[in-house]
Amino acid sequence: MRDRLIVSGLRYYGYTGFDEAERALGQWFEVDFELWADLRPAAMSGQLCDTLDYRSAVAGIAELVRSNQFVLIESLAEAIAEMVLRETGASQAKIRLTKCHPPLPDLTGQVTIEIIRP
Repeated sequence: MRDRLIVSGLRYYGYTGFDEAERALGQWFEVDFELWADLRPAAMSGQLCDTLDYRSAVAGIAELVRSNQFVLIESLAEAIAEMVLRETGASQAKIRLTKCHPPLPDLTGQVTIEIIRP
């Protein structure tokens, strides 16, 4: 499947992290996701029912990040992937989850994981 729908730059404040303080105080996360599907039917019909409706996935990601605590960002990414696939009906999803400001000495950058499911 070559067609992809890409949603990027979603930013949420959440409570996932290895340190207890990360789970208590929270931090910023950024989520990008890609969905694979045949988009030709939507291109031909112009109908929302023929494409991947990502609105519920965006709302679901916001809820997952804001309302859940995970020790590892891998667990949060997996939960996002499962929900996005379920909500959109896509055949495959790529999730990029970035911890925007990891609380580690000497780490001035970001930490990102990327998973592809199924």
